[in-house]
Order: sequence, then structure tokens, then C-alpha cells
Amino acid sequence: MKNIAFLIIMGLLISISCTKNELSTNEQLEQRNDNHKNWKLAALQGDWTYTTTDGGSGSGSGALEYVYRCTRPLHRLKSMEDVATEDGNPFYNYSRSMTYNSNWMIATEEGVENGENVVRAFNYDANGKWTGITTSINGVVLDDEMTIDPDGQVTSYTHDGVRLEYVWRGNNPRMIKTYVQPSVAMSKAQHSKALGKIGFNKMARSLVKVKILESLSELQEKNKANYRSKSTDEWVLVQIEELEVDHKIVQPFISPANGYPGTTGDGGWLYRSKNYLIKFTDYLINPDGSRGEQIFFAHNHTVAVDDNLPQNVIYSLNFPAGTDDDGNPIHWNETGTIHYDYISGCNENGN
Repeated sequence: MKNIAFLIIMGLLISISCTKNELSTNEQLEQRNDNHKNWKLAALQGDWTYTTTDGGSGSGSGALEYVYRCTRPLHRLKSMEDVATEDGNPFYNYSRSMTYNSNWMIATEEGVENGENVVRAFNYDANGKWTGITTSINGVVLDDEMTIDPDGQVTSYTHDGVRLEYVWRGNNPRMIKTYVQPSVAMSKAQHSKALGKIGFNKMARSLVKVKILESLSELQEKNKANYRSKSTDEWVLVQIEELEVDHKIVQPFISPANGYPGTTGDGGWLYRSKNYLIKFTDYLINPDGSRGEQIFFAHNHTVAVDDNLPQNVIYSLNFPAGTDDDGNPIHWNETGTIHYDYISGCNENGN
């Protein structure tokens, strides 16, 4: 699938480990221990086809591979590579390597993500408690902000006039709310990194980005016409993504997230869940606060499992894809498969 962990599948794919002991919330979040801890997600492969209601069609494929250390810190993630193509063209390309501190917690991620040099430094206080992430892209440090609750769950992420709020139900995200600040310059909001952290995959993220920026533009126009009486510095809710998990399936991406603090994981993912994400529904919020246009719907509707780990998944993705020359709506319909491979131990240098 397009950006499964692949970022995401950004949300989709989820959890690993092996004993069935119940751990405290803090242990599950901070230590990333979970069921099936003896099995690690080593790779996944995704393939998809799509059709559009105006007669278009195509296909794509992608692969994600993780390498785990056979030396200290043992079994921690050493590197990853995630690539995909669609219709014969490069779709995305990510590669990263990881370093760890003396407590075996992630210290840095450094890599190339779609041609950009990205470094994420994970920050801790004197007691070893995680306090945030400093991200630089091509040598420029982002002026972003995140909030973290006492259990290590990320509750918000803000960058350049766009804010995401994560609503949790236990150890699983239930909703992601997107806010915009009407006073921000459109040229700035267009490059907000928050816009890259929502959406089921790359295609869905692109669509969501367009819709959110359209909402921001409408708010700015209304402000100019004195339509709104409130301050333009306020945060205005414009979009919501609802998430649903299968509580009988654990999330495979917890294993490569071992050593990452709280609900984070490789690639800057901030809302890793305990259980496998199966549904994503995005919709706009109207000016009166009511539910508006549905942006997309993604569903992992067939999941073959082995001992609570997902093995083979069939998914579908549907969203509006603009209009044709006559103004008729075009819809995108995609179906695909995801296959997960697991290892026990490590696989550094082919071991």
C-alpha cells in the first residue's frame, strides 16, 4: 500500500510481541513491550490496483524491510528501507539508520526521505523521561511543537499554522482532529509538516492536504469580509479522522518501535496503537461545526492472522478524486494486499 509504515500505512498496520501477560499502561507505552515480543516485524510487501470512474486504472507495489542489531544494543532496530512505485514511477523512497543511548533508548534517526536529509533527535531529561523530538530537514531545525501526557501518549503536534490533536481510548488512537490558524500565511501552511502526518497513505495525505488548505483559504476569505467575529489567531477545527482497531490483533509495528519512547516509532510516527488499525474515515468539519464532506474511507477488511499477528491483509480505499472536464465527480477505488514477514532474534549482516 502506498504509505504503509510505509508510513503509515500510516495508521493501518499494527502490533507485535509474545507472552499474554497484561502490562500496565505505562509499561506498554514507555517500554513498548507487548504480546508476541519474541517475534519481530522484518518486512512487508504491498501491492495494489486502482480504477477511477472516468475510466482510469493503474497499479503499484512497495516493500518495507527492517534490520535488527545482533550486537549491543541487541535486537534494537538498526536501519530500515521503504520504497514503492506506481504505474512504473517512483512513489516514495525512505531509508533511515538509528543510534541509541546508554539506556538502549532511541537517540537519533538519520536518513533520506524522498530526497530530503532528515535527522530526528529524541530528547530526554536527567531522569531519562522522554521530553520530545528535535527534527531537522536539510540542516534546518523545524519550529514545531508536541505535547505528551504523563503516560507517553502524544496528544498534539503543531507546525506552521496546522495542529493535530490525538484522542486516545486506552492504548489506541480513536480520533485525529486537524485545526488551522486563519492568521497563518497560506505559503507557510502549505509546507506544514503536520499535513504529512495524517491520511491513510500518500495518496490520501495529498487529498487531505488539499482539502485542509481549501478550508483555511475559505476561513481567511471570511475573515477579510468580517464574516467571523472571533480572533483570527484562534485554532479552528476543519477535519477529523476517525480510527477503528481490532482488539484481537496486535500491531506489528510495535516490534521495530522497541526502544522508542511513548507512542512514537520510526519515521516520526506519533500515534502508534496497541491493536491493529482496520478502518480510517476522514471528513471535513463545516463552519457550523457539523460533519461535512467525507474525504476518504480506508478499510483493512480481510485480515488473516497467526497467533494474533496479522499475516495477510486485503484492504480497500475510496475517495473523491476531483471532477472531469464536464464537472462530473471522479471517484478513486483502490484494492490491495499487504503481507507481513516476521523473525525471532536479529538479522544484522544476514544473521
